[in-house]
Formats: sequence, structure tokens, C-alpha cells
Amino acid sequence: MYEIAKSRLNTLIYSFLILFGLFFPTSLNSVINVQFYIIGCAILFGLIVFLIPKKVDLLNFSCFLFVNISLIIFTITSPFYELSLGIYLNFILLSLLFLCDLQKVSINFSFRYTFMITSFLFVILGIGVIFQIKLITDFIVSWYSAGYEDLVTRMMSVLKPVGTFATHSVAALFCFLFFYLNTLIYKKTKHSLYIILASFFLIFLFFIRSNTSLLYMGIAFLLLLNLFRSNKKALLFILFFCLISFYFVLSKDSILFDIIDNFNLFDIYGSEGNGLTGRYSENSVLQPTIDYIIENPFSPIGLSYSDKLYYTDSGFILYTLRGSFLMPIVIYIGTFFFFLRNIANRKTAYFLFFSILIFEIGYPILINIRMLYFLPIIVILVNHLDQIEHDKS
Repeated sequence: MYEIAKSRLNTLIYSFLILFGLFFPTSLNSVINVQFYIIGCAILFGLIVFLIPKKVDLLNFSCFLFVNISLIIFTITSPFYELSLGIYLNFILLSLLFLCDLQKVSINFSFRYTFMITSFLFVILGIGVIFQIKLITDFIVSWYSAGYEDLVTRMMSVLKPVGTFATHSVAALFCFLFFYLNTLIYKKTKHSLYIILASFFLIFLFFIRSNTSLLYMGIAFLLLLNLFRSNKKALLFILFFCLISFYFVLSKDSILFDIIDNFNLFDIYGSEGNGLTGRYSENSVLQPTIDYIIENPFSPIGLSYSDKLYYTDSGFILYTLRGSFLMPIVIYIGTFFFFLRNIANRKTAYFLFFSILIFEIGYPILINIRMLYFLPIIVILVNHLDQIEHDKS
């Protein structure tokens, strides 16, 4: 009886976690609001502290100490005097997450319906952007503007379904993860609605049209072949659903037709403003930051700030800039063992870690507040699905 009650409570907590974490607003009337971000961090902090066991693993604790002590020391020794203390919230939340024990967190079947509802809400937002439904696009601009002024408006003007994630690269990773998790749920439960939801996220990856989305589209098709090699009907259904959807889209809107007709892989991968070329070429916005790191390898800047440096578009570079070349190593070790120690299925743990690691080449997603909310959800959900399979056998 106690276990059932505990499972119900956990289901309520994590249902709130996914809905709040992925949908809490970032702006008010299209003006970016820092207070929403602080509230989001505070709520997540309370939950993570609750998940930390009394006895923590030595490696995890060492990673936690290194991240936080390094940031403090290098802030003091930084040659720059202006501070950017807000980013510390993201680093401390990530480092605390390393300490969490999620193995024994049990949830009941109703959490799958919460995940279904969450997926469905993102599908509605995505469809609204693709078909330029004013009620939905205005809602996104009003409540989910982020990054910089007009970023979300620009993304939606070219029909990129960014949802609550503001930028196309972050949206692409989340679309891929939702695609992957919905296919897993379908495989374990055989509920057809999950495969329909997965198909929508595959379509959204196409419409996002970025280096990231194309990479994850390729991985998604490989996953389809692997996940459904013994279930050809499901695979054919996804492909048929996508084709029918594209036919419907093309027949309804000439703007959409123009976008699809001009879909050019070489233009996307060769873009000077995006992808690896846009980030790591000599003329990239990251070049001054890379130059600083090369010229000052033992002078990371911690939590300080200079307007001459650039702080996004690469996890590897950002972590090195703030905490030396050891910082990205420690962060990725901490993340790797977070997945490995908390996910029962090792193959799934490896896959999820490397799916996120490759994204870090182009964006520091591990300190993204929505990803920090989503990581525990991923772990708990995949463990729940493995438990379903175990109970059946």
C-alpha cells in the first residue's frame, strides 16, 4: 500500500515537473522576463536537493566540487571585472543533478498519459507555426520569446516549429528526444497514438531545416529501422503518415511548397551563419573566444563577463572558457555517469548520452534550464518502460 501511494505521489510530482519545466513562460507580452527563469531554477533546485541521497558517490561528488570550486576561483582570478552571476544557477543545478539517485523512483502508468499530453501540446504548437495560425504564433511570441529580441519571430516567419525553445537548434534536439521516447513507449505498450505523435516530431525535424535537425533526422530513420525491424507495419505506418502529411501541407499552402521546393542540403550545411562552418570558421562569432582560450589557456574567466567574447554556440568552448580545459571533461564525465548510474538499460544510457554530447558541439544544452528539467524525466520514463517489459516477461 505504501509503495502504491509513493508511486502515485511520484507520478504527480514528475507530471508537474515535465509540464512546468517545458512550458513555464520566458516572456511577458513578448518582453523577456528574468523572474520566470529564477522561479524555474528555484523549483528545480528544490526537487533536485530532495533527490540527493544521504550517501553520494565519490566520483559524482568530485565532479560537483570541481565545477563549483573552479567557477568561484576563476571568477576571482579573471582579468574581467564585470560579472554574469545568473549563469551560475545553471551550473549549480547541473552539478547537483550529478548527485541524484533516480534508480528507485517509481511511477505508475498514468505518467505515460502526461507524456502523451505534453507531446500533443508541442504538436499543436508546431502545427500552429507551420500553418501560421495567428492565435498560436502570437501566443508563442508573447509567452516564449527568449535569447534576443525578435529571435522567435524570425524563426516562425520561416515556419520553423520552435515551440517553447526559441531557437531551431534546441527545438531540433527536443523534437528528436520526443520522437525517440514516443517510439519507445509505442514499442512497449503498442498504443498507436504514440507512433502518430512520433511521426509529427519527425516532420517537425524536417521543417526546422538546420544542421542539427538534419543530423537527428538521419539518426531517427536509423532508429526506425532498428526499433521496428520486427514490426514492419509500424515502420510503414510512420513513413506513410509522413508522406500523407506532406501531401496535405503542399496542397494547402504555397509558402510551404516554396520552402520544401527550395530545401537544399548544401545550403544548410554550408551556411556561414549556422552549423560547424558558422561556429568554427575563422570568421565565426566564436573566433574571439577561441583566440582568448588559446592565448590564455590558464586564465579561464569563471563567472565574469566581457562583451568581446561570445558565450553560446558551443558547450566545449563555453565550459573551457569558464573553467579551463578540465571543465568540459568533468561535466561530460558527470553527465555520463548520471545516465549510467540511473538508467537500468546500459544501451539506452549510452545512446542518450552520446545523442546529447554531439549536440554540445553546437550549443551548451546541458546548462539549458528546460533540458535540466527534462533529464530526470527521460531517466524515469525509460526506467518505467523497462520495468513494463520486465513485468511482462
